[in-house]
Amino acid sequence: MSNLLRVEFYKLIRTKVLWILLIISALFSFMLVSLFYMEEQGTLEKIEEFSDNITVEKMETDPNEEDIPHSGVNIFMVSALSGDVFINILFICIIGAFFITNEYSSGTIKNLVSAGYSRNQIYISKLIVYSMISIVLTLSFAIFMGLFGTMYFGFGEFPPTEDVMRLVKVLLLLCLYVTSFVSIAMLFVIIARGTGMALLLSFGFYLIIGSGLKFLSFQFTLFEKISKYSVYSLYPLIGESDLGSKDLFQFINVPFITILIFIFIGISYFKKQDIT
Repeated sequence: MSNLLRVEFYKLIRTKVLWILLIISALFSFMLVSLFYMEEQGTLEKIEEFSDNITVEKMETDPNEEDIPHSGVNIFMVSALSGDVFINILFICIIGAFFITNEYSSGTIKNLVSAGYSRNQIYISKLIVYSMISIVLTLSFAIFMGLFGTMYFGFGEFPPTEDVMRLVKVLLLLCLYVTSFVSIAMLFVIIARGTGMALLLSFGFYLIIGSGLKFLSFQFTLFEKISKYSVYSLYPLIGESDLGSKDLFQFINVPFITILIFIFIGISYFKKQDIT
């Protein structure tokens, strides 16, 4: 199993799409932090001909809220606590579609089975590495924001202990939710076996279950209850919650059960799949 994990990790690190996504995350982070810096320096107000496109008004803080100065630490914490579920799932689906489906077309999975590895080992090893890389991708935006924030505004004061502990809880929950997203995406990726179809099925499932259920929940009570206990609906609420014992129980149970269900379905399907 350890050999499989090393091989899978090595192959994924060499996947070009992973580095492309990291570069996109870095560039987007740099642009946002640069806008924060330009706003603080008053540059945006001086460029009146671009003010309508940049919409400075939306970037201004609420006068009733406490003015928190920009710093690398503050920007990192805010970014980590307010992850975008749409972008995160899109990145997860893209990396899975390119990484795993190529294993079918290149005959790698067939060779692994021929080498004597069980399908359980193959599936779990890919899931573990896929989850680890997806967690890195998800955290990359907050990390880049913090790095560029430090470059522009300095590191800042270290946050209070209670804020750090809350951030640790949020990051651990984030890892759990990303793993649940990966377990869902991987099921559709091995079903599709083609890059385009894999991306369509995995991301389409999120659009239907995530956005579709949210829309139907306004019309039907049944769909409101289903949507309430979906990982897609709970993920954006993590950063807003105080993570008390009651909320924490729900935040942990839903993704954990989701992971178990989709891993069971995925392994069951993979065992019966014809990979010749």
